[in-house]
Amino acid sequence: MGRRGPAPRPALQVVREGNNGRKTKKELAGQVQLPPVEADVLREPNWGEWLKFASQAEFPEDAVEAGAVASEEWRRLVSEMAANKLLAAVDVAVLREHCLTLARIKLCEADIGRNGIAVPSKTGLVKNPAVTAANQYRTHLRWTSAQLFVTPAARARGHAEGGHGDDEDDDIFDV
Repeated sequence: MGRRGPAPRPALQVVREGNNGRKTKKELAGQVQLPPVEADVLREPNWGEWLKFASQAEFPEDAVEAGAVASEEWRRLVSEMAANKLLAAVDVAVLREHCLTLARIKLCEADIGRNGIAVPSKTGLVKNPAVTAANQYRTHLRWTSAQLFVTPAARARGHAEGGHGDDEDDDIFDV
């Protein structure tokens, strides 16, 4: 069973949004502080390398479309998160996983569109394996979305709120 209540917020976010929990400076200072990374520091991965799979030669347009989905999501999230100082260098792996998951869902949906939900086998019709894979990727997408605070539910639980990137001072206690 998961922990009850909202997930803890980073100290910088507590100060920016108001310290409703009345945490002391000592409690806030004990948290790990990672410097935000600027958007120009992040290089977009080569999605073609990450999306290699056996049937790519058979349907190269699917791989190109999936790479475009990943690229669009990468650019959107990097620009939003960097502008709001919500992205640290250690978040890049989760961000990459999030974009790859979207791209792989696109690949699964293309396969389902081509072959249908049921595919023939030696014993008759069976569920297309791409349906199972798509469902598993969607579960993973929910996890990465929560980790990156990009869902309304994650923001409602007090994780990340947009529009706070105007602070020029990096001192978390400067209110």
